[in-house]
Amino acid sequence: MALKFQDVDYRRRVVTVRSWMAKNHKERVVPLMDSMLETIAGLEQQAENRQPVGYGESRFSREYVFVTGHNTPWKRSNLLDRFYDVCEKAGIEGAHCKESVDIHSLRVSYVTFSLNHGAKPKAVQEIVGHSTLAMTTDVYAKATDSSIREAVDILPLDDTREIVWHTSDTRSKNVPKTRGNNGMRNELPFEPKPTHRYKYTVSICRTGQNLAA
Repeated sequence: MALKFQDVDYRRRVVTVRSWMAKNHKERVVPLMDSMLETIAGLEQQAENRQPVGYGESRFSREYVFVTGHNTPWKRSNLLDRFYDVCEKAGIEGAHCKESVDIHSLRVSYVTFSLNHGAKPKAVQEIVGHSTLAMTTDVYAKATDSSIREAVDILPLDDTREIVWHTSDTRSKNVPKTRGNNGMRNELPFEPKPTHRYKYTVSICRTGQNLAA
């Protein structure tokens, strides 16, 4: 919100979050994606042509990245208004003042998605500025359905089966089946995404005998 162009280092591809505007009041350096750097560079070029508009002349600035229609630095209310507008367009429920989704949800979402996609917890901690690693891993890294499923699917069990879709004129829909090591075909108790031929790895637990997949 209070970011200045001087805080952006294009060569290092980072931005410096000053202590006075950091959540934990500690200065830190945060890497930026190339697309974001390109956006900021474009805004910096446009800033050269900024002129005072209306009542905002006393607060006019070419230094700040984000400005209002009067070319004055954003306030917190400007940021929240934009945030809620974007959430509404995206169909996100609860994104209103004093409801469940607020601007802090962006930090929670970033940490959760980063850790779920293999980012190192310590690196994520440094980026968001948490005082302890526990805050990053325990408080923010909420388990999702996909991460829970991956925790099971990642088990190195060696039995794989090929799902073959069989069609019949007398049946209303395709029936997914597996061909196991014994050549037997068994109907699955769930229905994968319908295709004519669909590969799916089924982990089989062995307790003295093969359990039906």
